[in-house]
Amino acid sequence: MTDSHEPHHLARVHRWSAPLFAPLTFPRFRARLQMVGTDHSVMAVGAVCGDHAAGLVLGQHRPDGSVSEVLSLYVAPSYRGRGIGTALLKELEAVSTARGCQRMELVYVEKPPATHALEHLLLGLGWQPPQVRMVLCKVDRKVLQASWFTKPNLPPEFEVFPWCDLRLDERVEIERSQRECSWYPESVSPFQDEDTQEPATSLGLRYRGAVAGWLITHRLDARTVRYTALFVREDLRGQHCWLALLHEALQRQAQALGLQSLGSFGVHAQNTSMLRLLDTYLAPYVAERRESRGTFKVLREPV
Repeated sequence: MTDSHEPHHLARVHRWSAPLFAPLTFPRFRARLQMVGTDHSVMAVGAVCGDHAAGLVLGQHRPDGSVSEVLSLYVAPSYRGRGIGTALLKELEAVSTARGCQRMELVYVEKPPATHALEHLLLGLGWQPPQVRMVLCKVDRKVLQASWFTKPNLPPEFEVFPWCDLRLDERVEIERSQRECSWYPESVSPFQDEDTQEPATSLGLRYRGAVAGWLITHRLDARTVRYTALFVREDLRGQHCWLALLHEALQRQAQALGLQSLGSFGVHAQNTSMLRLLDTYLAPYVAERRESRGTFKVLREPV
């Protein structure tokens, strides 16, 4: 049994102590936590009460060393309200400053009431007021029954195919043309987080034999698929190819994961046209809607 009033102390996390703090960060960051001591860019500070891990802040600085990103900040429920979160973030700031970082950044998803506590903490430490970055939604199978959501009949020049069937020569051509003319934004790259892509619902689009688009998805949990990157070549966007990809992926999701599964996606806050589409057509089918917010703190002005 823990004593919630027991004094705490902060300690740099090392590889040997990382397993003690692993439950205090998101599963997707636990492998990175284990890299402390071997990957110099990873920074972790823990709070300990007696023999118990009370809190953890995990960060990583970018390759050029200019920005320190806060990946996660968590204090165990029985130790909250004692200033541990503030102390952890201050210590990470000190470590980041010592490493020459010019600013710290944090991106998080709203989740009341924890969001209010986090934002109060950040403002008290001199961070900038948070800005909305993305609108995050989850939709269920009811969207497949929407009257407007019908699968378009694409001309025979188009082919929708499983992304896992992408040929090596096609991949080489996508990468070559991207280097030469940047024909798609890197934020919708089909090659991001390839080791966790969901093969059942990740699709490609060929036009006259050449890859012209894709819909890349990732499994978040047993019943949720994230629709990560949807892209169609600019000259083909009037053909409703994006709708064909989305419809096919959702049908495959229902078959592979079941009718109770959810589809997760995000819309950038600056993408006003997509937000209008969301509010006009998708709102009745949204099972959950949250915001992703971002904030930063300047540590020192660039020389």
